[in-house]
Amino acid sequence: MRLFRLSFGLRALFLSAFLLLAGNAIQNIYIPTRAVELGFGFFPVSLLGSLYFLGFIVGCLLVPPYLYRVGHIRTFAAFAALAAVAAILISNTASLLIWLPLRFVTGFSLAALYLSVESWISAFSENSRRGRILSIYRLTDLLGSVIGQLFLFGVGQHPSTLDYVAVLLMLSLIPITLTQIQMPTLVEAVPEHLLKVFKKTYKGANLSFWGVLCSGIASGIFWSLIPVFVKGLGHNSSHVPLVVSSYLIGGFISQWPVGIWSDRVDRRLVLLILSFLSFLVAVFITLGAHLGKLNLVNLAFLVGLFGVGGIPIYPISVAHANDWMKKISVVDLSVLLLVTSSLGSVLGPAVAGSLLKKMEPQNLFVFVALSHGSLLLITAYRLFRDPPIPKEIKTEFLDLPETTPMISTVADS
Repeated sequence: MRLFRLSFGLRALFLSAFLLLAGNAIQNIYIPTRAVELGFGFFPVSLLGSLYFLGFIVGCLLVPPYLYRVGHIRTFAAFAALAAVAAILISNTASLLIWLPLRFVTGFSLAALYLSVESWISAFSENSRRGRILSIYRLTDLLGSVIGQLFLFGVGQHPSTLDYVAVLLMLSLIPITLTQIQMPTLVEAVPEHLLKVFKKTYKGANLSFWGVLCSGIASGIFWSLIPVFVKGLGHNSSHVPLVVSSYLIGGFISQWPVGIWSDRVDRRLVLLILSFLSFLVAVFITLGAHLGKLNLVNLAFLVGLFGVGGIPIYPISVAHANDWMKKISVVDLSVLLLVTSSLGSVLGPAVAGSLLKKMEPQNLFVFVALSHGSLLLITAYRLFRDPPIPKEIKTEFLDLPETTPMISTVADS
């Protein structure tokens, strides 16, 4: 389905999402790269990433009531303005003590913005078109992120870069506030019994729990500390967006065909192969870093291959959970899995950053390899011990970005 066949209201939502995603992709790489340039050190840079993801977790749990009290448009407008203010304040200071709380505010605000847009898209996606609309949303996610990285590559480490981020965030307000599409009426999606859901999930489909946790650890380390790694290899900071773009493109190429494949075979086998590929590539990247063989072309190729294996792990893990946990609300289950992934993204950079103080930055992918290696062993154990799920109760794979739980609520529609 082509984008121009969507309703005007949905096109407005996608345009707002594109501007939002592009702006966030710029700042998520610019800020740690700028921190490295300012000499903040490994651990402070990792804390900037951890606090962003911590803010995202808190936002996912606390923001939804605003959607039901004041509506989607007002919630989006308020937190877009807050995120823009945070970006401007960071661009005008060079103080770590100011940056740290502002990264938490940014994560909180972005959770609110994703919740607003994605739940809106979910509510007005008919069952007959939902898969195609989600595919367009995933394409929007990729294009926004890649274009954001290319913009950052062109602009470089200019002090006004975050001013452009603020502009994009404010521009995202225009389509969504002017659209005439009806705001959705949603059932409140904040889980009241998260611990109960966790116990059921861990008992019935604990591989999905480990899958999203290990995926969150690895992706959190990558997004928070890849500028440290690239700089440690002797590359220019301007090369970081190109490396990140190769990661995103690799994941985009693999995610949909891997998802279709997982619908036809045991998803645990797919997770086993993905985790093995990710582990192997992380080892190769580490060896290449120590041998001095990672020129920009080799680095971009290997990181792209890492994206091929690593990015699909989250949606495959979610699909595996939905296969088994039929009696649990998909909303509660999605919130649990997202929070678990985000907790990994909080802990991963903090642990890696603290240990890198005593190690070379070339060892960054050692932590990534440990994460995927752990998932590889857990998956092999489960594949050997437990029988596969009957094909008749498997759910269809949904190509979900690792952002918020709201858009995955369509599975129950």
